[in-house]
Amino acid sequence: MLKNLLTNTDLLLNIVYLIVFLFFTYKILSATLLASIKKKIDPFADQRDEKDFDRMIKRKMDLLRANNGMYVPEDQQLSPTQTLLKKEQNKNQKMLQTNIPVQYKALYDDLSWGSGDEVKKIIKLFQREFSYTPNEQGLRDKLKIHLKDDSLMSTINQSTKDEVLTLFYGRALFDYYFDEISEQKYSLIKKIALRLEVPIDLFTYAFQYMLLTEINAKERFQSQLVLNSYDLNKRHQLTSLFFAQHGEQIAKSVNGIQELVKRHFVVADFIRPWPEITKNSSLTDALSVLRSHQSFTLEEIKRNYKKIAMEKHPDKIASLKLPKEIEHNALKQFQTIQIAFEIIHKQKG
Repeated sequence: MLKNLLTNTDLLLNIVYLIVFLFFTYKILSATLLASIKKKIDPFADQRDEKDFDRMIKRKMDLLRANNGMYVPEDQQLSPTQTLLKKEQNKNQKMLQTNIPVQYKALYDDLSWGSGDEVKKIIKLFQREFSYTPNEQGLRDKLKIHLKDDSLMSTINQSTKDEVLTLFYGRALFDYYFDEISEQKYSLIKKIALRLEVPIDLFTYAFQYMLLTEINAKERFQSQLVLNSYDLNKRHQLTSLFFAQHGEQIAKSVNGIQELVKRHFVVADFIRPWPEITKNSSLTDALSVLRSHQSFTLEEIKRNYKKIAMEKHPDKIASLKLPKEIEHNALKQFQTIQIAFEIIHKQKG
């Protein structure tokens, strides 16, 4: 029978074809069946396959960017408006990454990825100017917010590498001043006021008047602090407007903000509340009105008196064209310093 089978070529070929057909059918059906069983047992097994390595790397990079404030995870629920803003921010971010000026790249990389010591250089500026060491992570968080400011690049493009650092130092200092005024807990402002030999409240009112003048706000003449009532959005708008106008000046000097604030001391002094002084007031109260101390000589007090009297002179007040209420305060202050000097002259003269 075997001999007949071997001599029957057609039958032999049919057997071979059948074996081949059964073999491939088994391979196909077994692979499909195994895949189905595997998926039922572990539906997410395919996501852990080594072939999905690129997908895993992308997820890790997304997480890293999210931790650095540069990326919004895809699974975060966004409104249509937020989605549009996100796309615009991502577009601007991509443009920025491909057009980062050389003088800005080191600081940008340090803020974005923590790859450098540029933030530490800004901390050293605080240590040098104020003997103050800000928290590094807190400082980074503040500066990252400024990366999103559209007005930033126009200043950076005209600055050197050192000026870029000074600009970001100024922006951080600006934020700290704003924080202290909002919380009415003065640390850096106390130090700068002491250096400039002015009362703390004079500096704070001058800072507030300076910012509100930028937007021509009516409340700039209020005899109370209003910055602490501003939400983050309004605060960021004020910051952007201020640095769009004065960024170049601030980038050129670590004292840039202080110099700008000083310009508003005269008007701010008219606005801030003054102590009531009568002929029966104490020497301490009288000295405070003339920005003096017990240790000052009579000549030093006289110099302060003449300087303040010139600032409060009715002719000077009229030239400033202030609102009537503020003009009235200024004239009242002029009378107050006369009384204060009489008290001091009587006790020290």
